[in-house]
Amino acid sequence: MEFFKNIEESGYTFCLRGVGNFSVRLYETLAMGRIPVFIDTDCRLPLDWEINWSKHVVWVRSSKAKVIEKSIAEFHKQLSPSDFITLQSDNRMLWEKYMNRNAFFKEIHDAFKH
Repeated sequence: MEFFKNIEESGYTFCLRGVGNFSVRLYETLAMGRIPVFIDTDCRLPLDWEINWSKHVVWVRSSKAKVIEKSIAEFHKQLSPSDFITLQSDNRMLWEKYMNRNAFFKEIHDAFKH
């Protein structure tokens, strides 16, 4: 519970890839309606043909990882207080529409069908 409470109480959550070339924390963060801080390690985010990820995450190139706080501050500076809340809500809706298990597999199925 402490893990999820930390995400809930933070506007931004650091989402570094795990053993594979993806981050489970990305999905957890979206599910909780928070903003992922994503370190791009040359990976491809899911459904990138459908989702403009740069609108949902703080995208940090791996070469800029040492100054991650600057990337977060610059991203946050672009948001009004209401934009910040709207983005969190949009991220939750993104998870509901595309990232929960049933929705994700439906999107993958539909992509292969076409």
